[in-house]
Amino acid sequence: MRPFLSYLLLLFGLFFFPSGLCRAQDGEFISLSLSNGKVNARIPLDLMGKRIYLASVIEQTSDAGEGVSGQMSDNCLPLEFAFDGSELTVRYLVKPSLVDLSGEIPSAIEKSSLVPDWKQFKASLSSDKSAVEADLTELFADHFNILHVFPVSAYNSQGGMVMRKHTVVREKSSVLAVENRENIAEVVCDMFFKMDGYVYGMMKVAGDFSVRAIVRKMLFAATEKSCGEMLESVPEIEDLTLSSNVLQDSFSPVLEKRYACRHSLDSTGHLVFHINVPSVWKPYVREGVLAWNTAFEKAGRGDVLQVRDAGEAENLSPYDSRIIYAPTGMQEVETNSLRDPFSGDMFSTTICLHENALQKYVSQLRFQTAATNPAVRVPQVADSVAGSVLKLLVMQAVGKSLGLVRNPAASSSYPVDSLCSVSFTRNYGIVSSVMENPVFNFVASSEDVARGVLLVQNRPGPLDEVSIAWLYGDESVRKKALERLRNDEYLRPKAPSLKSGALPDGLSSPYSANRDLGDDAFLSFEKYSVNQKAFFPQAVDLFSGNDPDLSLTAETLKGIADEYATKVVHLCSFAGGCQTVDGAVLPLPASLQRKGVRKTIEALRDMDWFRFPKERLLPYGTVEFIADVYRTNIFNTLLGRYEKVQLCSDLDASPSVTAGYTTKDFVTDIYVCIFPERLPAGGLESYQMNWQLAFVEFLAGKSASDSCCRETLLRIRNNAIAMKCRPGTDSANHYAYLKFITDKTIENN
Repeated sequence: MRPFLSYLLLLFGLFFFPSGLCRAQDGEFISLSLSNGKVNARIPLDLMGKRIYLASVIEQTSDAGEGVSGQMSDNCLPLEFAFDGSELTVRYLVKPSLVDLSGEIPSAIEKSSLVPDWKQFKASLSSDKSAVEADLTELFADHFNILHVFPVSAYNSQGGMVMRKHTVVREKSSVLAVENRENIAEVVCDMFFKMDGYVYGMMKVAGDFSVRAIVRKMLFAATEKSCGEMLESVPEIEDLTLSSNVLQDSFSPVLEKRYACRHSLDSTGHLVFHINVPSVWKPYVREGVLAWNTAFEKAGRGDVLQVRDAGEAENLSPYDSRIIYAPTGMQEVETNSLRDPFSGDMFSTTICLHENALQKYVSQLRFQTAATNPAVRVPQVADSVAGSVLKLLVMQAVGKSLGLVRNPAASSSYPVDSLCSVSFTRNYGIVSSVMENPVFNFVASSEDVARGVLLVQNRPGPLDEVSIAWLYGDESVRKKALERLRNDEYLRPKAPSLKSGALPDGLSSPYSANRDLGDDAFLSFEKYSVNQKAFFPQAVDLFSGNDPDLSLTAETLKGIADEYATKVVHLCSFAGGCQTVDGAVLPLPASLQRKGVRKTIEALRDMDWFRFPKERLLPYGTVEFIADVYRTNIFNTLLGRYEKVQLCSDLDASPSVTAGYTTKDFVTDIYVCIFPERLPAGGLESYQMNWQLAFVEFLAGKSASDSCCRETLLRIRNNAIAMKCRPGTDSANHYAYLKFITDKTIENN
């Protein structure tokens, strides 16, 4: 309700007090005036043929899930004007050879039927012959894909992904006001959109949806960039953390060159963030921004980043970067940079810190470290604890604005044992790049935490410093950064963060898994498990002083259970996992793939310590069976790795990969793990019977095409025959059934 009231108040102010936005200013830049809903423009002749940018900003919406007030929409059109004496032509500047990695710019141009000579307007010379005068209403009132007010896909208020198409309803839209400032001409539009289709996840929501928005469209002048041209990428750097554009070599249409994008600095060599956040969070936001100055100092640039307080009434300028705080339900921090698709440079950035994003990652800190960290065993963590998480989110958002991208392999750089060292974590952090998705130190023990080991990354990592040195440093600094990268014992072996499409279809690297930690996933999981097993039995007592109704205890234990299951699934990914060796994609060594299978089943067996407090049931049902749910679902996930192993085994062999892992090895390893040679005392557990039945069903489906699966079915039948069970027991009935269905399957095949 509050966003809609704000929207009405804004309309009220614009209607009754429009004079402040309708002033005209003569000068070298475009002057706009509003008359009877028409936008009349006066464009100096000196601007003909010069680059002008058009961008839009969402200022208010009738639906809080559709956008946040004051956010750039990550769009920017480079334009130029041409006048032939009677007609003003607006041209869209684009190099046909400039293509960003995602392909969004060319596809948007194609969908919009946007041509270089984009729009024509009837025009005339001004009386003093110094400017062109024209009605440019259609330039601002239009809505087209490449200058989208709302992205086609975006997070909704619950953090889910929503797909939609917005169609502007012209008869319900209008121009409200204009404003002229130095080098900026703005038009405020009241725009009504009908949403043609509303898809949440894979489900299309029925109904007639619409949204109304106050949108500020801005024409602004290009400024001199202190960063100069984009830099040609170095493969080692590009594969780490840098975003890049692909530009075809002008001398050879077949070849492509990669250029890294970076943020332009002001005339004094600074990038200033104007922050408008609650006072309690200002120190942490400030620290998150300024933390990058250490990397710039090492690049020889000094204190490049600066922070200034911004009031709510501050004029929104396309040249100003800002950080705003929004009390919305979105669960991610949004970073939108105003980017010139002509050159790739970023003019300014708007970072929106959503309240629920902070709550989400504070909860993740609790789930990952509650076993060892008393500071998170409270309903409301201290501001300093939440502030450390907010600082991390700000560092990541600022890093994105500087030209860095997500680096999910950064958490697998450091030795696991080093992450338990106070001195190591204080000097190196817990990840090699802050651009890793938020991960917290879950391998440290309670004793390590008591000694002061770092739990939350508090600075850009060494990989970030290399990237900043390469992007913003001079030639000598870049060379030193590359040399440091190639020689660093921690960074180089695990540096590559494989990009989308870098691996053959269907293959992936376990080293790029989200929220892993340390260079040995198995040792990391072992240390994590030890912490959780010690914590679960005493969780109620540890929380009792702060959680009388056990609601926080139940929420935390549920979160830990889900985290634990996620990490077991990560162990699965080593079966059929890939790696890169000197740029070539190769399967992981057979020993690692086999270890992934065996450690997964070992972890699934060892889940009886999942004991939730009887005083409080989890919201989604009876907790007694939670271990069996995980055992069933994750075991089925493990069986699904068969296709990955098959794809990996088809890759070319390498001297560094001895005895490649095959589907026969995969099937055999699972058989050995779940079919004992002798019946355990007390018989099989119910989940063990379920595993065997699921495995037999899996083998039956593959037996026609894989001789190994047929051979394994024979082994299972012989195992069932040889197993000595007391008649009438569940185990005896189970093995009798196994013999029956394996006989039938073998007979049919």
